[in-house]
Amino acid sequence: MANVKLIVEEVEDIEKKYFSLGVEVGIKLMMDKIQKHSAQGKPVLANGELYFFKDARQNLIDIMDDLESCK
Repeated sequence: MANVKLIVEEVEDIEKKYFSLGVEVGIKLMMDKIQKHSAQGKPVLANGELYFFKDARQNLIDIMDDLESCK
């Protein structure tokens, strides 16, 4: 009976490990997709909505342009 309990615990540990790995890989894939689409100027579809992203450099350019247009 102790062997069965040990095996069940090992299987649960393996299951948790691979679940966490799957979440980690999924997050990485989504970040890569966002970065790729941002570089191409394309939106990302999430929950039925389109979202546009820009990197820090483009954001700074936009801020500087906005400041110049206020003069």
